[in-house]
Amino acid sequence: AHNNDDNTETVLLNIVSGSGIRGLSGIPVKRENIIRPFICLSKMEMETYLINNNIKFVVDSSNKNLDINRNFLRKEIIPSLKKNLNPSLDKVILNSSFVLRDQIKLLDFFLNDIINRIVEISENKILISVEELKKYPKEILGELFLKIFQEKLTLDFSYDTFSKLEKLLKSQTGISIELGKSLIGIKERNSIILAPKENEETFEKEVFINDEIFIGNSIISIKSVKKIPDYSKNKNIEYISGDLINDRMLIRNWNKGDKIKLLGMKGTKRVSDVLTDLKVPVIERKKQLVLLNDKEIVWIIGKKISENYKITSNTKKKLKLCLS
Repeated sequence: AHNNDDNTETVLLNIVSGSGIRGLSGIPVKRENIIRPFICLSKMEMETYLINNNIKFVVDSSNKNLDINRNFLRKEIIPSLKKNLNPSLDKVILNSSFVLRDQIKLLDFFLNDIINRIVEISENKILISVEELKKYPKEILGELFLKIFQEKLTLDFSYDTFSKLEKLLKSQTGISIELGKSLIGIKERNSIILAPKENEETFEKEVFINDEIFIGNSIISIKSVKKIPDYSKNKNIEYISGDLINDRMLIRNWNKGDKIKLLGMKGTKRVSDVLTDLKVPVIERKKQLVLLNDKEIVWIIGKKISENYKITSNTKKKLKLCLS
């Protein structure tokens, strides 16, 4: 279990690795469903309690290896800091971590408000208002783009990327730059656009019942079955009615304007909105495939099936759709 000593080591490691304020805030007491109740206790306090109560515990043998950065800090650096500078180093760093964490919460509240006002997610791209961006200093822009990359794009963000975005913001309309292997930034009159690179080839291929096709490292198959399970959480496997299905179907990339009638819906919904609701990263959306019967979407592959093809008590022909 994480303790006060672990927090001290984490903060110092983050300092020497060039971390920002989020790294200096140390190990959080709570993150989602993980709670660390012993973060305020020292390792010595925990071991003393275990020994006094005859509770066995295990010490990782690798802790003695000084070639590991954390072990070197624990054995060589931290004892020296406590001896020569501050014997209460762990407590001081923990208190500073708590203060920084509160300040980060305040910063996130401020950044979320900005993002809600100036960022628009449209189809497979993100648009950020140029006029609004120019209102904020460099320090705010750095934190703003960091949050957009981590939470909206699920991509890493570096100082080099930020420098490119700064130049893009000051550049002429129509200029584009590469922001890593899969992303480009485009300067338009009113917006900075973050979008996936357009070098992926579009996919379109016919598929037949009781057939399978290979797409990259994946296999998509359509098989006739007699029985189906009562319930399955695996979205890569779906069961549909084949009564209305032609022998020949089509798999392709989804297109702008594509719609599907989801289970339980009376009307249709745009595929782009479905992917947004499912929080599919913007960069991944362009790769999303759909299965069509004639011109109607039957399956957003790996995500959702159509109400029009659900199995009922009157279904005569059952099909198993599988992405593996």
